[in-house]
Amino acid sequence: MIKLLSPFYLSITLLFSKGAADEVLQVIDFEDQRLTTALALEGAEVKDARRCALKGFERERKVEISSSGAFMGKGGISYAVRKTGGAGPEETSGLDVRGNGTDKVHHDVFPHLQRAQALRFGEERHIGFAFKIDQKTELPDGEVIIFQLWQGSPFGPPFRLSLLNQSGRIAAGIFVNNDVTGSNPSAHSETVEKGVKLQKGKWYRFVIKVNPSHHKMEKEGEIEFWLAEGKKKFALIKAWKGRFGYDPKGNGNYANKKTKHPPHPILFPTFGIYRERQERLVKVSFDNVLLAKTRESADPLSWRPKK
Repeated sequence: MIKLLSPFYLSITLLFSKGAADEVLQVIDFEDQRLTTALALEGAEVKDARRCALKGFERERKVEISSSGAFMGKGGISYAVRKTGGAGPEETSGLDVRGNGTDKVHHDVFPHLQRAQALRFGEERHIGFAFKIDQKTELPDGEVIIFQLWQGSPFGPPFRLSLLNQSGRIAAGIFVNNDVTGSNPSAHSETVEKGVKLQKGKWYRFVIKVNPSHHKMEKEGEIEFWLAEGKKKFALIKAWKGRFGYDPKGNGNYANKKTKHPPHPILFPTFGIYRERQERLVKVSFDNVLLAKTRESADPLSWRPKK
């Protein structure tokens, strides 16, 4: 029986590797099958857990760690956002806990105290994770973000990996924002890749190379999107060069107005579900989330937890 975790326990076990695995900077593998209090869940931070619980967080969306959500080993994490209306176990409110018109249930890869280790402009990093779309997932009405690099609010994510509805099938797409495309709510994102078909019920391995660069930098940024089905060999889906991320010294324009705070100088990796409110059920699973210096080290298949 899978246990539904209360917001009081919503955080992640972080493991660090040494020796031969020095290329790996961060690992989240869920092997102890529980969430520690090291990290906060967006929309239900530990300090606000009681308030969120009282507002029906558990009814609106679901986070669970179990062997059924594992790619390898004992545990993986599953996120679900339920459709609105109805009274069934998969049919409850799609509003987030603050009453906004978004469905949001995701985690930062780094705890707040370790954010200095997050991605920097001009620094190459590789992000890998195993990923599965649950069989019960319905075709989305719009974009569903499953991974993003965040540079602060209220700016749109400089990089995002999303699920899309492409001709009646679920597909993956990558989009970027920068000082030219603008920020929310009127950003015109640049498409890096769109239309990589994914099947429900199958595990995939993602490795994404990123080297962020904003428009004030001399060199262009780089993105590589590698994908493998199950334990098969990786295929390079897309290699792209361009600008993504906001100039940290910029004026912080938002909706044609200056914000009080400019964009952060570093980018924070975040995984989970984030979408405009939809009346569609989405459930996805992640395992072996890695941040590494090389593509080989970021392969979810290469990680073996310490015994």
